[in-house]
Amino acid sequence: MNEFALLFRMDIKTKEVQPTPEQMKVYMEQWQDWIDGIAAQDK
Repeated sequence: MNEFALLFRMDIKTKEVQPTPEQMKVYMEQWQDWIDGIAAQDK
């Protein structure tokens, strides 16, 4: 079985571009939905 690591990053070094806690919650929900969709396909 092959194993892979995916790295994702956001350039949020300055306060002006950092997401709010509410935005971060939405981002994480979208991320989890994406991961769940992949897992549902046994991939």
